[in-house]
Amino acid sequence: MKRLAYFLLFLAFSCKETKVVVPDTFLTFRANGEAAQVDNDGLFITLKLGEDALPSALKVDFTATGQATAEIGGIPLTPGSTADLSAFNEVVLKSADGRTRTYTLRKSSVFEEYGMGKIQEKSGSLNRNYSFYLDQYGTGTWQYINCGPTVVTMALRWSDSTFQRAVTDARATFHPEGGWWYTNDIYDYLRKFGVTPAYSSLAASLSVEEYQAKLARILDNGNLAIVCLDMYYVRENPVPMERTHRFYTAGSKDWGHFLLVKGYKVIDGKMWLEVHDPYSIDKKYTSGQLKGERRYYDPADIKTATDIWWPYAIVVPRKNSGTSARFRTEESRVPAQKGRGFFR
Repeated sequence: MKRLAYFLLFLAFSCKETKVVVPDTFLTFRANGEAAQVDNDGLFITLKLGEDALPSALKVDFTATGQATAEIGGIPLTPGSTADLSAFNEVVLKSADGRTRTYTLRKSSVFEEYGMGKIQEKSGSLNRNYSFYLDQYGTGTWQYINCGPTVVTMALRWSDSTFQRAVTDARATFHPEGGWWYTNDIYDYLRKFGVTPAYSSLAASLSVEEYQAKLARILDNGNLAIVCLDMYYVRENPVPMERTHRFYTAGSKDWGHFLLVKGYKVIDGKMWLEVHDPYSIDKKYTSGQLKGERRYYDPADIKTATDIWWPYAIVVPRKNSGTSARFRTEESRVPAQKGRGFFR
């Protein structure tokens, strides 16, 4: 009996000495609602950011074992708070007893798949809480040259959330017998429904940097921009799942077209214009999204194409709002130009 008592006492002390303290770990980590991959063995957190996520302002949510807390750059991360993850590549997990684990933060984005680069540095997108993109395909007899009626209908749906007229209504208003729409047709159709547009010069004398900066100012002031250009001079992208450049063939010069510029992105220091291109013609990504919706074009290409075709933009404000005088060019000085489109 005495021998058994000594054995049990030895076993108790042995268990006490060999007790393993398991370090706290992340259970989940999310940024802007997107779940990150957490590797608690290799100590990595991999974030893949979406189109509207800026690393400098990410809403962070996480859960961890025990009562562990987290910080980045010495600043505590509170679940649900907005954090700047742009300048830091490590997240520290702190246990209640003071122990720490340092995770390497790996950041990527959907823009790599799109063919644009890796990290978004700035964004200026004029989104609404509803979709206002329209495909000119399926808009009647003149569907292949209905870029003008389609772009202006998109602009009106953005400008006025109650606007419900169709592309066919716009075509029935101007040139119902067919033929190209002109820039002044778009201008007049906007005014017909209570939107006060303005013409703004995009002079050929502007550098690419000045050109893209002017479009960014128009967008930053809460206005869309409609451009009329020769799509022959915009590069075509042969990679079907990327979202940059032209996704259809414009095989000859004088391929006049209308585009709705609705925002911009700066990725790895380069600006891209965020465009609703009406010429989807029912072409879609595997996700089901039409290829003309939120397509990204290089400002250098757009500048070349507007220099040649029509060096202006139609500035579109919200309904019952005006446009700043610095964006307005005297109407009488602006020649009309057609959006030729492609007729099959």
